[in-house]
Amino acid sequence: MRRPATSSMITGRAHTSRLTRRAFLRASVLAAGLGGTALAGCDAPPVAGPRLVPTPARATPADSPALVLPAGLGVNLHPTQAARAQIAQLAAVGFRFVRLDLLWDQVERRRGHYDFSPYEPLLDALRTSGVRPLCLLAYGNALYEPTSAPPSTVAGLHTDAARQAFARFAAAAAAHFKGRGIIWELWNEPDNPQFWEPAASPDEYMALAKLAVPAMRRSDPGATIALPALIGLEPRYQAAWDFLARCLALGLLDLADAMSVHPYRLGAPESASADYQRLRTLLARYAPKGKAGPPILNTEWGYSLTWVSREQQAAYFVRLTLINLLNGLPVSIWYDWQDDGADPQQLNDNFGLLTWDGQPKLAYLAARTLMRELSGFHLLRRLPLASDEDYALLFTNGATSRQVVWTTGAVHAVSLPVAAPSIAVTDMLGNVRTLPVVDGRAALQITGDPQYLAQ
Repeated sequence: MRRPATSSMITGRAHTSRLTRRAFLRASVLAAGLGGTALAGCDAPPVAGPRLVPTPARATPADSPALVLPAGLGVNLHPTQAARAQIAQLAAVGFRFVRLDLLWDQVERRRGHYDFSPYEPLLDALRTSGVRPLCLLAYGNALYEPTSAPPSTVAGLHTDAARQAFARFAAAAAAHFKGRGIIWELWNEPDNPQFWEPAASPDEYMALAKLAVPAMRRSDPGATIALPALIGLEPRYQAAWDFLARCLALGLLDLADAMSVHPYRLGAPESASADYQRLRTLLARYAPKGKAGPPILNTEWGYSLTWVSREQQAAYFVRLTLINLLNGLPVSIWYDWQDDGADPQQLNDNFGLLTWDGQPKLAYLAARTLMRELSGFHLLRRLPLASDEDYALLFTNGATSRQVVWTTGAVHAVSLPVAAPSIAVTDMLGNVRTLPVVDGRAALQITGDPQYLAQ
């Protein structure tokens, strides 16, 4: 759902022909009523044909982050002139990943000449701060294939010559930044017509992947490559599931080290659990016999203040992160680090943890509290409560434990067993209070805002 950075973004200037999420959301809402809950295409048999064996994907990427906070937690960052100054701040909060565009038309301005200098300062700053890049390789390049009018670089690649040229660019990127710990992502939401004009085509996307991924592995056999940055996991998005099923039938799992998804939704984050389960079932259907499907990465997901309140955005940041951990996702990228502008009615201007002028929002404070409370902690399990709407997640760090509790239902009290005379309760924004324990139990009012419990 993100819009791409352009040359004007890299130099810090405004751009007048930017793609926005608003058009996509409008189209998605209209499309939502076109199908039921069945996953169209998921039962289709694999397409016959040669398997891609010369440069296979790794079953488990060796550099996959551990499921310990904040190892796999990151934010999206636009590569503007101001971005380098923001890296120290986001690293201080605790983020360990940044997802950013690495655009073909910015690197190859003359045929066969690759200039990565616009991106090197940003990637150097990430390395200095201990933050790993997740680089999106995209989009078109007018040197090889005409783009739409007004000028757009996001049109999908439709000719073999353009695909070959993109593969050479991707191989050059893998070679240039080898050993930097980058997770590479090939294209952005190719199932979204906004990013593959004039219509999404799994066959064209796979034709690109079958050239680019082997070329990257020849440059760097240890590269970690995620595909296909799919958007629309909810069952109502039939087109997304059809797109993915076709890609899998064409050999996606022979290429991908990880499955990258963008689980945007207007509802609560907890509904993504069923989508992840459904996705794993589909991946297992196409995985080689005796092998598990690849890890699932959330490489982009957030909530705009045009959808939710400031408090809800903050709560959803925490809940989204924890739901991804509960479902075993090693990487979780929040969109976005900073708002794109100051318009409260503009979708793109309201996803950030910071306002457009760098002021912390409630979601920023919630992120900081999450890091402070759970840094170094491993999710052990979800504890049973009386209602399935209530969540209590148990984290451990050696002999120390924490619980995080919230509900997706109405505000109500729960009674928790506690083996201590009192417990410390930290709210979503970092305020601490002490809760008494009576007869081995503590009465806690739970809401949609996560609370952290420490004995």
